[in-house]
Amino acid sequence: MKKVNWINLLAIFLLSWTYGISQEAPQSAKEITDLVRLNNGSVLEGRIIAIVPGEHIVFVTDSGIEVKIEEDQYQRFYQKKRRGGKKSSYEFDEKGFYHAYTFGLIMNTVSENQGGLVGFEMAGSAGHQFSRWLGIGGGISADYYHRRAGETVFPVFVEWRGYASPQPATTYFTVRAGYGIAYKNEDAGIHSAEGGWMVNPVVGWRFSGRKGMNLTLDVGIKMQKAAFEYRIWSDRSDVDLLYRRLNARVGLLF
Repeated sequence: MKKVNWINLLAIFLLSWTYGISQEAPQSAKEITDLVRLNNGSVLEGRIIAIVPGEHIVFVTDSGIEVKIEEDQYQRFYQKKRRGGKKSSYEFDEKGFYHAYTFGLIMNTVSENQGGLVGFEMAGSAGHQFSRWLGIGGGISADYYHRRAGETVFPVFVEWRGYASPQPATTYFTVRAGYGIAYKNEDAGIHSAEGGWMVNPVVGWRFSGRKGMNLTLDVGIKMQKAAFEYRIWSDRSDVDLLYRRLNARVGLLF
């Protein structure tokens, strides 16, 4: 026979008392949701329909799935009021539509004296998360590799993203690959530009937050093929490049 957890017994009493009230006033039940915090840090939301002290609880999620949770699988259970009829606690959707926006730096790995440069990038993407490990989407980015020389590329890419843990705060990875469209900038002396393939793997951290919006921070390597033709007066030079840059980004994930 398992030792009875007195904190859970008190919670059982309070829940039972609340259920008694909710049966008399059904409207109030719509404003309250049961939450179960699991040992891995994730939180289930829905309704507790049965409690066996020292053994398990039976829980129905908001999506209608009934599960039995053993006592050694959860830390505690409690209740919260909904805000405006919506769940007030954090929950990250591991499936469904997502969209993300990032801003970051793209940097050479050499010093400024050796030609090191710091550019910046802005990107947006959207797609569908099929599971925690598999999200497929696409997007576009504006990459300014050399602002003074006017070397700018606009990659159009597909991406694969996944998350290491079901917890609200977790590491994640993203791999973007596509084609970069090089920008012809005659004001900077670039009279012809040709793009090429782009690959950008990153790893990062998703911070916990309210459902619907999360802050992200990641680092990676961006590789981009491009060629530029410079013309200054009668001088002409062709530059064929393979950018290999470190990139560090901060973003918002919805």
